[in-house]
Amino acid sequence: MDADPRKPDAVQLAETIRGWLREREVFAESSREADIQVVLGGDGTVVRAARAGCDIPVLGIDFGQFGFLASVPRRRWESRLAQVLRGNYLVRADPTIAVVVERGGEEVARLWGVQDAVFHAYVVRGGGQQIAMLELYIDDKYLNPIPGDGLIVANGPGSSAYNLAAGGPVLTPGSSSFTVTPICAHTPMRGSFEVSQSTPITVVQNGRFPVNVCVDGQETFDDFLPGDVAHVHADPREFRLVTFRDVSFYDRFRQRFNYRIRVGHEPPPAQRKGRSEFQVPSSKLQVLSSPLRA
Repeated sequence: MDADPRKPDAVQLAETIRGWLREREVFAESSREADIQVVLGGDGTVVRAARAGCDIPVLGIDFGQFGFLASVPRRRWESRLAQVLRGNYLVRADPTIAVVVERGGEEVARLWGVQDAVFHAYVVRGGGQQIAMLELYIDDKYLNPIPGDGLIVANGPGSSAYNLAAGGPVLTPGSSSFTVTPICAHTPMRGSFEVSQSTPITVVQNGRFPVNVCVDGQETFDDFLPGDVAHVHADPREFRLVTFRDVSFYDRFRQRFNYRIRVGHEPPPAQRKGRSEFQVPSSKLQVLSSPLRA
């Protein structure tokens, strides 16, 4: 287990949780034996864990600053893990993103993201920052050229990351759809599109300079060259996140961005209703601390 030395509190709590789980004989020494991955860190830690083993649901204990995926407050780790051991939890499943890059009809790269895929112009050695020119096709229909800094394709978990910062919509957690959002597009047509996960998305590189393709901020292909074609579609694998019936994404969204209740207005009592997520009984859990960044 790798521990991020910049987060000593996460390292210390991980040791405490290991002992707590071992006392109850439910600690998995290997990820292959785990029913749930417990990660201590921010959203990047959760994403790394999901990329390493997407068939194992991830429970994130929050040591981050901006994200939404690590949703368990560190002070509540014990009560939440006790709920998990009783089987009182939910697993939210979201589609993941496959990107296949073709050059002259031949596949040259294949990437997989649990959160988003970003096509982005970057600084060309000796040439400075150059504009990207991407042609967008949705459902095999030509939509428009998008000159600018690039393009984001995100699923529900990824919609509140770079996609939100670029002005894209926040998708409902667990929704079976993607959002396609231009980045600083130099055109009046710069709106985002929400498309079903079954809808093919095609990006054609029609500029003069290479474009970077990055998934989850963790894996890149730097040679998306003029004339290359990228096919983006839902992957059969799912991003599986542990959550609870009394946890609201929208409450967390409001708290993260410091939304204020209108003065003199009292919100109505929370009405929690079950969703279509499925429950998975658990017997063993694995604990991961926030790993070192490369």
